[in-house]
Amino acid sequence: MNPIVISVTPLPASATTNFYKSVPAPYQPSPGRTTPVPVFEVVEDMSAETPDAKAAGNWRGGWAKRFIPDQIKYETAVEAREDGLRAMTHAAMGVSSMTLWTIKEGEDGALIVEKEGGVTSNRMLMGFIATTLQESHEKLAEDFVKALEKYVSELETAQ
Repeated sequence: MNPIVISVTPLPASATTNFYKSVPAPYQPSPGRTTPVPVFEVVEDMSAETPDAKAAGNWRGGWAKRFIPDQIKYETAVEAREDGLRAMTHAAMGVSSMTLWTIKEGEDGALIVEKEGGVTSNRMLMGFIATTLQESHEKLAEDFVKALEKYVSELETAQ
């Protein structure tokens, strides 16, 4: 769902242990989980100039072009949960993000997607990261809701 991702490579199961060493307790894998949460190396193309890529948060205007490479690699783990998903990302220069997406049913039967999360980074990068993450999360939330609505519609049609 992210137009700037150019590759996703699964890492060995042993990568899960190292990945979660510095993760706060609320973002650790669900208790009782019998298999490790898969960890992936992701490469994004930050040089893409398409409108979808810009909406996903790859804008590198002005001074940022000098410091942000054309490609960024990071490790991420996404845990499917009964009520949504939990995503963790560790990137270069000490950047980490934690996001919990929860799906609930509203009073009128409509589905509600709630997002809770946070980012840690060095001070120099925080403004850039906060801006690009906000923009990309808004787009991701829209895409997530569309995919969820399609899935629910297909379930209702099958019944």
